[in-house]
Amino acid sequence: MDQPTSFMLIKEHDFSDTDDDDLILNQKGGGALDDKLFNMLKDLRKSIATKKQIPPFVIFQDPSLEEMTVHYPVTIEELHNISGVGLGKATRYGNHLLN
Repeated sequence: MDQPTSFMLIKEHDFSDTDDDDLILNQKGGGALDDKLFNMLKDLRKSIATKKQIPPFVIFQDPSLEEMTVHYPVTIEELHNISGVGLGKATRYGNHLLN
């Protein structure tokens, strides 16, 4: 070796005795969820659903609303990039959400 480099070895740890199910089950989403915005979106979804006489989940499901609170879409195209939001839903309900 022309130029030796030092490096650190990490001691192996046995994780088999740890219960990571609690970590997985207690986490919501993967980003910084804006609870205030999430509740506002749920209320708006409910009012649209009531007017159209359909269940709220038909408009947008909770995971889609959660993703909206992380990415803050401001255009129909950005809304269409949210998982669970097709072009039809984006154009049909997007103006309600984006205004």
